[in-house]
Parts: sequence; C-alpha cells; structure tokens
Amino acid sequence: MAVLLTELDGCDGTSIRQHNEPAGNQDVWHLHVHVFPRWEGDDLYLRSDETWLPSREEQIARAHSLRESLRNDSPDEKGGSPDGEPPLS
Repeated sequence: MAVLLTELDGCDGTSIRQHNEPAGNQDVWHLHVHVFPRWEGDDLYLRSDETWLPSREEQIARAHSLRESLRNDSPDEKGGSPDGEPPLS
C-alpha cells in the first residue's frame, strides 16, 4: 500500500500508524493500520489542529481508485507479475 500511495500521489514517502483499544478509538479490537502519504516539510505531526476528514463520497472514491490500482498491479493467474517477471520465492 505504501508503494502504491507513492506511485499514485507522487509523495516523497509514507508513515504508518496503528491505533488499538479504547484509548486508540477502537470499540471492537482489530488490526487497523493507517498509511499516510508524506511530503518533505509537510509537518504532519505538528499540524494536528488542521486535521480534516474527507466526506463519505470522497472516501468511497479513494477506496475505489486504490482497489482498481491494486487489481491492475496484481500478479496474473499463472503466478507471474504484470511486467512478465517470475514470482518471488
């Protein structure tokens, strides 16, 4: 997912965070990981007062876009990759 975000968003890198249990805003325990696209000088952790949540429609459109990109980059049914390289063992 981090590689996909870098390719789709043109970001400089990614940050990954995990939040657990009630203090992490979980009502039902499950593995939940956030992957953030990052840009040089974005000051992500210094700008929490500027946090916004995308609308439901924006979230659905983004999920659809990521899903399509993952499908297009997935290995073919013979176990190879889209670029014809053999699978990693």
